[in-house]
Parts: sequence; C-alpha cells; structure tokens
Amino acid sequence: MYIGGNYKTHKVEFGYIDIGVPFYAYDYERNKNILYMKIDEAFFRYHKRITIQNGYLMSKTCNAVSLDNGELTFFKDDDNVVIAQVHIEENKI
Repeated sequence: MYIGGNYKTHKVEFGYIDIGVPFYAYDYERNKNILYMKIDEAFFRYHKRITIQNGYLMSKTCNAVSLDNGELTFFKDDDNVVIAQVHIEENKI
C-alpha cells in the first residue's frame, strides 16, 4: 500500500472529526507525526500473561488505527490532531 499526502495548515480537536477521516498526531516516543484514521469506538478484552501459569484479562478502548502499522490506539476528544490530505493506492503485484 502506498500512502502519499501532506498536512492541512490547522489543527482540530479529535472529537470534531468524523469516522474514517485520516489525521496526523505527534508521537513523542518516535519523535515524529504518525498517520492515523478515526474508527468507531471499539472495546475488546485480551489475555495478558504474567507468568506461564497465571494471567489476567485486560480491556482496552480504541478509537483510532495507525495506517503505518495497524496498531489500535485511543485519543481523547480534546486532543489536537492535524487533518491529513492523503492518497492511498493498492500495491500492484
């Protein structure tokens, strides 16, 4: 998949964008802007192992997916994001 595009000049709050809208948000761990897309809020549970025998259920609420690696994440409604103007193309094999 090829994703090309640029930034709009203004920031908006995450809560004001519609589902399916791509946006950039700054990732302080990676020290760069990451391209995400807003999704309908999803709640899921997963099993996390502490030791080989024991484990516990964790739950996570997500409302965005990274278009870079498919990782699900959560943004608060008042988080500032930058709307992306992108063009996505399927890889030709």
